[in-house]
Amino acid sequence: MSAFELEQISDPDQSVRGQCSIVIDRDDVPHVAYTLTSGMAAIASRIDDAWQTEELGTGPLVTPQDEERVLLQIASDGRPHVAIIEQGTRELIHGVRGNDSKWTFTRVPTNLFFLEPGGVAHVAFALHPGNITPAFRDTPQFLFQDQFSDSLGYARVVDNQMRLTKGLASTDLGDAGNSEAANAVSMAFDEGSNSIRFTCVETFPSQIPAKLRVGRINDVTSDELFPGVRSFNLSTRFVSATSLITRGSETWIALGDLAAQSLTSVTLNSDGNLDFEAVSPVTGRVVPSLASAATVGSLEPQVAFVNAGKLMFAQRIRLEGWNVEVVDNARGVAALAFDRQGGGHIAYTNDTQLRYVRVTGE
Repeated sequence: MSAFELEQISDPDQSVRGQCSIVIDRDDVPHVAYTLTSGMAAIASRIDDAWQTEELGTGPLVTPQDEERVLLQIASDGRPHVAIIEQGTRELIHGVRGNDSKWTFTRVPTNLFFLEPGGVAHVAFALHPGNITPAFRDTPQFLFQDQFSDSLGYARVVDNQMRLTKGLASTDLGDAGNSEAANAVSMAFDEGSNSIRFTCVETFPSQIPAKLRVGRINDVTSDELFPGVRSFNLSTRFVSATSLITRGSETWIALGDLAAQSLTSVTLNSDGNLDFEAVSPVTGRVVPSLASAATVGSLEPQVAFVNAGKLMFAQRIRLEGWNVEVVDNARGVAALAFDRQGGGHIAYTNDTQLRYVRVTGE
């Protein structure tokens, strides 16, 4: 069994809401982005064994829904970037802290018809690693559902300008309307190839099962990005969220199956088909956070999630399957990341309090 060291991040008089996200910087320092009950975004960083909080007072207010977390990334120079869905407009806002410690916020073009800012949902956000193409290092990359067209959109910085490309279009169903092409979007860079592996779920009205769509973006400068996307029929109509990790030919996806009340892992096998494994039964909606403890070699998938008032931590043991442990009481959503030494870090909420767990091993 794993050992867990628990800490409180938020002050007792500071209330939080919604989801949080966690990233580990190059010095193995954890940073957590979250939302105050006022709607203001904030970042907590663990410096010298204590949590220091920065409130993004000049930024937009965050849409008050559990589905939309404040997404956080740390650039190679240590500067934080955030992606926020704005309250009211539901427009996507990209924020970055400058060298002068001041924040700059920019509206991202997301409307695939008018090529301007518009309402979004199901946002995934990453910074380009730039290992092979240094010119793109730390440029922001966004995948999302454009609410105007219900299609998948991709926005990224190319030549110092934001470029917007239509990805996967919704399916026209005639009198029944159309599908939603990009629910439960997630993405991850394969740092070895600098390509983006992504997944999303296409959902349909009536009793039509959903489709899991998996693709790869090899060239961020191209507008022909999605010809090789594959679609797989699912046995369920409802997927609450996905989380994805990838390295080389290996890709793992965790998804919450609302119909089956199950947290499920999915892998792409050598034949290009999907293998499904049950991680844990769940009650109601679950939002998984998938990460790998392995820094080299094969991925070692592990997942944090909240179910029935408990924070859960699951590890996949080769040839044995998934081992699931209860960590703490929790009401909200968890976020998981690993440092360069393979140590796990989990941020999560319990009602209005923000907490942190260090996974120290067996």
